[in-house]
Amino acid sequence: MKIFMTLILSLAVILAPSAVEAEAAEWSRTSAEGGVNIEVNFLNEGEPDENYLRFEIYMDTHSGDLTEVDFEDKISFTDKHGEIEPAEMDWEWTSRSAHHPAAELAVRNSDADGSPIREQDIDQLTLIISDLRDADHEFTWELDSYYLAAVPNESDGTVSLVDIDDGEIVDEIKIGDRAGHGIAADPSGRYLYAGDMDEGILYTYDAEAEEIVNELDISAEIHGIDITSDGRYLFISPTGEAEENLIVVDTEENQIEKEFTEELAGSSSHVTISRKGDLAVNTVLSENLVHIIDMENLQVMETVEVGEGPNEARISPDGSYVYVANWESHEITVIDMDEFEVIADLPAGEGTHGVAVSPEGEEIWSANRLSNDVTVFDTETLELKETIASGEYANHLSFTPDGKYVLVTNARDNELAVIDRESLSVITRIEVGGDPHEISFISRIN
Repeated sequence: MKIFMTLILSLAVILAPSAVEAEAAEWSRTSAEGGVNIEVNFLNEGEPDENYLRFEIYMDTHSGDLTEVDFEDKISFTDKHGEIEPAEMDWEWTSRSAHHPAAELAVRNSDADGSPIREQDIDQLTLIISDLRDADHEFTWELDSYYLAAVPNESDGTVSLVDIDDGEIVDEIKIGDRAGHGIAADPSGRYLYAGDMDEGILYTYDAEAEEIVNELDISAEIHGIDITSDGRYLFISPTGEAEENLIVVDTEENQIEKEFTEELAGSSSHVTISRKGDLAVNTVLSENLVHIIDMENLQVMETVEVGEGPNEARISPDGSYVYVANWESHEITVIDMDEFEVIADLPAGEGTHGVAVSPEGEEIWSANRLSNDVTVFDTETLELKETIASGEYANHLSFTPDGKYVLVTNARDNELAVIDRESLSVITRIEVGGDPHEISFISRIN
């Protein structure tokens, strides 16, 4: 069974009429209880990246007038995040026939800042219409699309696309002689961004078309690639002798939006952006500090000193904390984002290089190059929960979109290790290219 992720269901072929009917049926659910028949159609067809999830509802009964029922008091909607507040749902009648009415239900899919709520982690949706003629009607959609892990391999100049369930590479994208260490996918999982480290070319790969569709010369060797939550901007961290310390690319225009130079204390290593998209955190390994960048005007607003050799950082899901992996001092620095102050330094493994935060925000994981392991901390107590042997030169790590697994690149073993979160052990080792680095995810259709 494929691991669930964002449901991207645009097809590249013209469907025959029978296939169209089957496609429509896939998104239709029915219920017959208490003398009422209900048909609900999921109008988005699984697309989570709209402002609303929309449902078309048809009802039939020969017992009373259904338009007199206050459905806003009878409907509930849940996804993996829990139950949606009534204020986030809107019921609108489209037909007021007493015995055969119809309506549309809209469920908000963006927060106050316009950021999508459901991006890469939809796997089940449930709509319940309760106590209608003394009966409950339940409609559930299991969303069966899957993802591939994308891993850039520096020394091979490739990006491996890996099927985690099958434990094998399903495709390989040639980037150049050396691939940049960073990799990023847009929220839909369709577009993947990778870089030619030596030539300074940023490539856009279309996962639906399975080909490179854009390239951009940024005139600097590419090290890190990080993307905003809405997919609009990329932060490119150069390497080598580039004058620019950090480059921002507009993905819609495929052009450079801004180049940071004197504003930063040194060259960027990696950037992480808050889920709301209001702040970015830039690590400067050579200067033992991080910059907090205001995304509205792309200006540095705070500078915080951390441990030695800060390589990578991650922001907690609620935006309250930043966790920084310090390569030379072998620790994770915890920053309070309300006060922009360090509140703890957590001793991790040796050569703490990569860091990730669990989707629910309860754990911090680090990849430790020199001790060849992964450490797991509790975010509430800040205590060490587990140390897991990973492989030689544990490099970067990432949670899968469904949160079930943690993937770790072991750079000197040329492999991707899959850690099961329940057993806290490596369950699969997948050979990829030479010197693998960061991990991102694209979508594929069954």
